[in-house]
Amino acid sequence: MAGLACLCGVLMLVLSIANAQQKTTTRNNVIYTFSHFGKNWTSSESACHEYYNGNLVTTPTKNLQDYLASQLNFGWSGEFYWIGLKNESGWRWVTGNPLTTTNWDQVKGVGDCVVALRVNGKWKQMQCSSQHQYICESKFTKQENYFRLNGTGRLHFISHAKLRHQEAVQMCGKVNKQLAVVDTPGLQDLVAQKLNMISGNEFYIGLSMDGNVLTWGDGRTLASTGFSNWDEGYPDIIDERDCVYVNKKGKWRNGLCTTPRNFICQ
Repeated sequence: MAGLACLCGVLMLVLSIANAQQKTTTRNNVIYTFSHFGKNWTSSESACHEYYNGNLVTTPTKNLQDYLASQLNFGWSGEFYWIGLKNESGWRWVTGNPLTTTNWDQVKGVGDCVVALRVNGKWKQMQCSSQHQYICESKFTKQENYFRLNGTGRLHFISHAKLRHQEAVQMCGKVNKQLAVVDTPGLQDLVAQKLNMISGNEFYIGLSMDGNVLTWGDGRTLASTGFSNWDEGYPDIIDERDCVYVNKKGKWRNGLCTTPRNFICQ
């Protein structure tokens, strides 16, 4: 049993480190995630979809190409980052749009998939099976994901993208909001109804462990509100499972803060 506990601890540490090795930026309602770990092109595209509800980045305009080039050189050792451009009977973005504005390096390389160079953001062809870091893009939110709680006027929205807890806090802050405080049965019911209508399975709310006390983002403790909606078997008292999310039915669970999830801002 001691060996199993040790192994579980090691796995949790590895997952925590893996999720930490990334950079996230936002521009015009799009979130860009720069991964530190190398994968082939297909696995990178799958990771963008699975972990961030997005796709490999598309850069159809020079302004966006310049922006990403300015974000690439942030101290990691990798030289190349997969982007969402591939040659399949012609160059096309993963969104299906044809290539119109190019950004090729002087040495174009060989292969049917494309990377951006860390040093200048220019493009280079690569074999799709080679292992490189990658850039994901995901839409911050959608108009249909907004809702308002009757009687309070509080406008909420549910993210389309997935982020780690601290990044979700920061993204809500960038639009002058915070992770949602679900402190009444009425708001809980409305959240549950809305979640049942959209994609996604796990959504961060503004409840997390502060020391040994579960505390909302507005500073109030969970105990002081007199309301909770835990799923059966939760809270799960295990080290590092300090952040609370709701499942598709609106039930609360606690888990690792480093796991990318959708989130609710208010």
